[in-house]
Amino acid sequence: MAQRQSKVSKFSSNISFNNQSAPDTHNFRTGPSEPTEHQPNPLQIAFLEYQIAELKLQHSFVIRENNNLRS
Repeated sequence: MAQRQSKVSKFSSNISFNNQSAPDTHNFRTGPSEPTEHQPNPLQIAFLEYQIAELKLQHSFVIRENNNLRS
């Protein structure tokens, strides 16, 4: 069963995530109202870097668990 989990719109720079198979995951939408005038906010950058680090950590746990199940 294929589900659309993320969508990137080139024209509005909106990113939305919606994962129906993980109800505890927060759904959110973010994007600048005027992409050409959008300046990076240091707080937004720090938060995104934190989210990337968390996802990398979760990914490494999943890979490790997957390897353990195969052995």
